Amino acid sequence: MVSHMRPNKLFSDYQFGFLSGRWTTLQLLHVLEKWTKILDNGGSIDTVYLDFMKAFDTVPHKQLIGKLKSYGIAEEIISWVKSFLSGRKQQLRVNSSYSEFKQVTSGIPQGSILRPILFVIYINDLPEMLDSNCYMFADDTKVFRQIQTTDDNDALQRDLSHIETWSNTWLLRFHLDKCQIMKADVLIIEPFYGGSHKQMVDLLQSKIRDCEVMTMKAKKWHWRARTGALYLSQQIPYSHNYRTLFASSVLNLAELIALRPDLQGLTKILYFHENQLVYPIKKQQDRDFQYGYNQIISCMVADMVVFNSKYNMESFLSSIRTFLNLIPDYRPKALDDAIRPKCQVLYFPLDLSDRNGDQSIEGLKPESSAHINNTDNILSDSQCQIGDQLTKSQDSDIKDKEGNLTCAKDPCLSEAKHSNFVKPLHIVWAHRWEHDKDPDTFFEVVTSLSESGREFDLSVLGEQYTDIPGNKGTALRMQKPL
Repeated sequence: MVSHMRPNKLFSDYQFGFLSGRWTTLQLLHVLEKWTKILDNGGSIDTVYLDFMKAFDTVPHKQLIGKLKSYGIAEEIISWVKSFLSGRKQQLRVNSSYSEFKQVTSGIPQGSILRPILFVIYINDLPEMLDSNCYMFADDTKVFRQIQTTDDNDALQRDLSHIETWSNTWLLRFHLDKCQIMKADVLIIEPFYGGSHKQMVDLLQSKIRDCEVMTMKAKKWHWRARTGALYLSQQIPYSHNYRTLFASSVLNLAELIALRPDLQGLTKILYFHENQLVYPIKKQQDRDFQYGYNQIISCMVADMVVFNSKYNMESFLSSIRTFLNLIPDYRPKALDDAIRPKCQVLYFPLDLSDRNGDQSIEGLKPESSAHINNTDNILSDSQCQIGDQLTKSQDSDIKDKEGNLTCAKDPCLSEAKHSNFVKPLHIVWAHRWEHDKDPDTFFEVVTSLSESGREFDLSVLGEQYTDIPGNKGTALRMQKPL
């Protein structure tokens, strides 16, 4: 049978069980390639896992013979298979009581090399019935489809109906309790996927199971803030099992929910990397009212508003009334009072390794445990606390003979202790080099330190630019090699 089916390319390309040259890993690679392409293009996937009920034991003999004939298998082989399957009887025993013998009309006998190949032939035509992707390993079947619109959802449902029809026709039932639909629980949205925004999304994605991420490239920030919600509203699938939506404050969340009211019932978490009410600008008249307004109304529709620092939170809340006074008339009232109960601080998570590479430091603690008591699971997964690592580090601190606190594990300090050498102050600038970070004030201080004769090391990090603004040239001349 195999020598007939394989040369004539009759075996389904989507069956990876009990056939030489095909195995579980190969099927996994095929599926992952398709899933990766869909996800890389910003799509989403619905996957249905199906399990036949007592698959090998319920294959009806009459229908099996009909399938063998349909594939053009020689009559001599079919007659031999008939003889192999027919003339079998079974009897049921309960304690000392026996039923009458009954003719066996279904099932492929166990222990035979024919068992797997006959079953594979019997279900061989199932993938041909579907428009969606279908991959099988023997009786284990998964069906998946990219979902972008309600039409895609309807198409997947039609395929499931075709599978049900096939099951009823060929008398091979599915075990409904073992069939599962896999969809993401958490939707993470980032209209400006770059810098700290990208780091946040990547870390959340690595820590949260069953999450789906939708991003836009980190270009043209102003356009992302203005129009990102409209674009993303068309990308988010209508068929979903999301329970939580996590987005940065670049997104106009209120606009998204208005465009996609089906997302209203989700737990909506808004994360502030920065707030546009007090964000530093060169000239106050250049401040665009729309960006701050978008953040305020986004907070109004969010269930939880998370800031990366207490300063960020308080500066935003305390500026709402002053900011809204820019409206010439019909000003809304007490929005800060409505937003404040939703707010909490969760320091920006980090993923670090110590210098020896044998420990992991995954993030920072929230301001207080009270901030996370009532949060959704996404926050618990995304905190990435350093916990024990910090505790161990603090416990290892000891006092030297002069009573000064030192870290016993720091080889540099141990060396300094024995050589009576005091390391110079090490100053680090780890920000983008732009006006909103106020680098000029920083380097006024650095210049004063240098002129006073104070020895120090200076590391200038962060993004690099072709043109060096402000006093950076002076700063770089002061920098010492490490």
